[in-house]
Amino acid sequence: MLRAVRFALGFPRLPGLRGMSSRQPPVLAIAREETSIWERRAPLNPLQVQQLVRSGIKVIVQPSTRRAYSMDEYSQAGAVIQDNVSEATVIMSIKTIPVDTLLPDKTYSFFSHTIKAQEANMPLLDAVLDKVKLLIC
Repeated sequence: MLRAVRFALGFPRLPGLRGMSSRQPPVLAIAREETSIWERRAPLNPLQVQQLVRSGIKVIVQPSTRRAYSMDEYSQAGAVIQDNVSEATVIMSIKTIPVDTLLPDKTYSFFSHTIKAQEANMPLLDAVLDKVKLLIC
């Protein structure tokens, strides 16, 4: 998982990778789960966050009281706890992210049924095709 995250962030810098400035460290965000009030899983645990932070990746965690890990654990691992994830290059979640919260030109990683073209998921698929730089399912 960490290798995939590092690759998605373009870190270490890969020749020819567009959109990554060598002056700014890559930024990854863990989005708050908003699709299901019962979702407690997280795409990365605090130990994985610590490994990313130590390798030079900034990690932002949106606050949540429902996650299996506390905000204090993420903070101690070196994550920045804040609502705003707009500076992130990659935004991770377990479940789909609400259409109205998708940020343009970002890479998203979440479990999704959008590729199946199910009628209920078509608004999300349309939004992803319109706004999102890359979707990793």
